[in-house]
Amino acid sequence: MVGESRADGLEVHALAGTLAEFQEAQTRWGRNVSAEKYEAMKEEASRSERAKLFKKTEHKLQIAHAKKLRAERLLAKIEASMVPVSPSDDRETITDEERSVFRRIGLRMKAYLPLGIRGVFDGVIENMHLHWKHRELVKLISKQKTLSFVEDTARLLEYESGGILVAIERVPKGFALIFYRGKNYQRPISLRPRNLLTKAKALKRAVAMQRHEKLTGGILLLRNKYYIVIYRGKDFLPTSVASALAERQELTRNIQDLEERARNSMVGESRADGLEVHALAGTLAEFQEAQTRWGRNVSAEKYEAMKEEASRSERAKLFKKTEHKLQIAHAKKLRAERLLAKIEASMVPVSPSDDRETITDEERSVFRRIGLRMKAYLPLGIRGVFDGVIENMHLHWKHRELVKLISKQKTLSFVEDTARLLEYESGGILVAIERVPKGFALIFYRGKNYQRPISLRPRNLLTKAKALKRAVAMQRHEGISEGEERDANDPQLIQSGSTSCLSRIEDEEASVESEVVNDSDGDYNDDEDSDFEINISDI
Repeated sequence: MVGESRADGLEVHALAGTLAEFQEAQTRWGRNVSAEKYEAMKEEASRSERAKLFKKTEHKLQIAHAKKLRAERLLAKIEASMVPVSPSDDRETITDEERSVFRRIGLRMKAYLPLGIRGVFDGVIENMHLHWKHRELVKLISKQKTLSFVEDTARLLEYESGGILVAIERVPKGFALIFYRGKNYQRPISLRPRNLLTKAKALKRAVAMQRHEKLTGGILLLRNKYYIVIYRGKDFLPTSVASALAERQELTRNIQDLEERARNSMVGESRADGLEVHALAGTLAEFQEAQTRWGRNVSAEKYEAMKEEASRSERAKLFKKTEHKLQIAHAKKLRAERLLAKIEASMVPVSPSDDRETITDEERSVFRRIGLRMKAYLPLGIRGVFDGVIENMHLHWKHRELVKLISKQKTLSFVEDTARLLEYESGGILVAIERVPKGFALIFYRGKNYQRPISLRPRNLLTKAKALKRAVAMQRHEGISEGEERDANDPQLIQSGSTSCLSRIEDEEASVESEVVNDSDGDYNDDEDSDFEINISDI
């Protein structure tokens, strides 16, 4: 019915809750009541509502007051067991220069003791003495917000610990308190003062103080046995003003709700007209309509030429981008070559000697069988030969005549070069190179006239860190070179402007990093000799 009346264009004023509505209802269904009597009834209802609200608020205030009294009794009971030490007259002092030096040192200290909501209790004093056992200064960081609280805490810590307060400084985490133990410091027999609260009682006191602050709505600035100081805060409002603001906010919300309902009713009237309009914005029909009105016709040949031109420009952009990336790859290759040359300049391999010891074929066969059955071995990873490998070989020869190394290199020629380098550097005799499931096994005999060298690590070889750098640089150089050769020999890739070279280079660099992470050079695997494992781990 309301919708029909609105559709007819009639304006209907809402009478809900007004005097006119009441009078109309009275004339239809009720008994006649004068306007004065109606206003008196409204005033009586409002008065009774205010009385109920006043009683409810009074009851809540009584409950809050009772909670506040309980919190005060709990605080008094807890603080009765806390008897602070009175300040002494013959306390040690420091000069201004010493104070300035101690302040700078204390602010640079990374170690500190936190002061939380518990405040000062016996555990804090104990930690200060434990810290003074190793250093002359101790730094505490308090999370209290007001400087007066921090100063009271600092004085209490100074009296209870016997130290000297150096400075109070504001830091990002709160306030830093720096204490000096003194020149004549003597550690007390009891580190925990019995006159202070324990950790549990300090927590109870902090909770009671926070509850007291919430009940009053203010901030507790100071409390002792004689008086309590509470700050009402910047956002304090009297009760009358707060209630007026709440009523105004409620009235504003009601007005907004009425406006929203009126808006929805207007939407309902537009829908009641039965008009349906479909938005064409952003659709194909809109584009075609605009094209027929204002656009120009393009022939099929011209359209194909435009497509070809766009494709050609796109290929040119891709070609320039690929060329730029190839230049970057070439620069990386040059950097890898310079790094290799710089690292290998510090590596001077030993030349082979003419008077080396030899073994017979029968001895070589026996040593080969024994070496292949050995469970203990030295791994050779991507680092190759460095000073630590030679050192581990000599440590192994201390207990046995043979040593087995397993190389993870894939080609036999590389393995043979590595074996010859190990033979020259260690002074041993190469027995055999055998393929095993884990790679290639290299077996070395120490010789009949073996003498352990004074320096186990040859100084002419690379260190472990430099060997890793060399391996990474070699793999990067090899990957970039292979990618450049493949792309240079493929004209189709150059014409299409493909970026496969960079992707290959990035994949190869990623594989280098993964191999570096999974490398296990220097780890000695020995299932037979536990005491030898201990010697290797010590190195």
